[in-house]
Amino acid sequence: MFRQRSSSKILFAIFLLAFVVRSFYACLGLWWAGDSPAYLTIAKNIAFHHSFSVTTGIPTASRPPLYPSLIAAFWWSDSAPITEVVLLQIVCGAMTVVLVYLIAKDRFSHRVALLAALGAALAPMTAHFTAVILTEPVFTFLVVLGFFLWGRNHGVAAGLAFGLAALTRTIMIPFLGCLVLLAFLSPWRHNRRLYLLISVSAMLVVSLWIVRNAVVFRQFILVQSTGYGVNLFAGTIETQMYGDDVWTKVMEQLGSNNDGSKDESDNDRKLMVRAVNRIETDPPKYLRARLKQYPRLFLDSGDYLLGSSNVTFDEALHGRHALVLIIKISFMLGNIAVFVLAIYGIFLERGRLVSLSHIILFPVFLSLIHLPMWIESRYSLPIMPLVLILAARGIEGLWSSTSLAMNLPRLLSLTPRSFGEEWKQ
Repeated sequence: MFRQRSSSKILFAIFLLAFVVRSFYACLGLWWAGDSPAYLTIAKNIAFHHSFSVTTGIPTASRPPLYPSLIAAFWWSDSAPITEVVLLQIVCGAMTVVLVYLIAKDRFSHRVALLAALGAALAPMTAHFTAVILTEPVFTFLVVLGFFLWGRNHGVAAGLAFGLAALTRTIMIPFLGCLVLLAFLSPWRHNRRLYLLISVSAMLVVSLWIVRNAVVFRQFILVQSTGYGVNLFAGTIETQMYGDDVWTKVMEQLGSNNDGSKDESDNDRKLMVRAVNRIETDPPKYLRARLKQYPRLFLDSGDYLLGSSNVTFDEALHGRHALVLIIKISFMLGNIAVFVLAIYGIFLERGRLVSLSHIILFPVFLSLIHLPMWIESRYSLPIMPLVLILAARGIEGLWSSTSLAMNLPRLLSLTPRSFGEEWKQ
């Protein structure tokens, strides 16, 4: 009984801390992203015209359905329900931190669980995007919920969570395909039933929207009609690593390659073909583009804290903007440290890779699938809860190694009997 009360208090404290941190970011003001107006437009059409469309009366499949549908559920007046949506995202973010603690506690020590939860609660980019009308907070919550249920062998429930996540961002669909393949590899074969149960349950949820698209558009659309070709094409465009003009340059080239396709799917397919042609025509240029873009997945520059996303390193250096340079360098070094610690954590647990699949596989998958495609720093947000668990394990490993090294001379001076007693303590 005492342990249950103590555990409940810890979970409440973690939730409260995460809730307060996210509320603070929300109070600083709403930050708009390029995709925010599209989600609000679709949500308004759902609420007032019962139509999933950008242009009223013209159905679309340009976005996955769950997020705009959630916004529409709160749209009870003429004004957009921004406060309600942000509050929902704050709750989702706080619940994600609680799930981080529970996932870590299921496989690691209490110390690792607390470190991971503290990191997830205070992570600046994760907290910042709570106050943005984008899918990240809801998607991350659903993904982490799915991995928590997977870790406790609740296959159907995990599949339902992943299915809802796939209806929020379609990046989950190829991961589900990989999960099916994983079921037939020898190290994971004994969990085949669980993996197949997760995948089938998730695809049953996703199939509802696939059927809707087939009925409305008379063609097979895997949830979203656009995005695959766009992201591959954008991945071929050489830009600077950071700056406001990065996406502007991409949009200019995307617009110049719009030749009046008959529908969204057709345009996306044409962009896919053009992307492949560009890669084949000039591989070195494509490689340069990827080398400039890909690090953004792992390096958060902290620009949003300064309102300085248009200031590059060179501009900050030549303009002697010391605070901008300090923020950028600190954030990037912090990101590098977290990922290095996570890799070290995986190394320490290399003998338990199968039992830790629900923690390790998704970060690896997301890192690999974005190799050829367009990258933004926020794309890493869904893997950060799991990465922080692994990083916490890495910190624990370093702490243990340091403590052992400091105590080694004293341990060597002990007799065999006293050494055994010391070890037990």
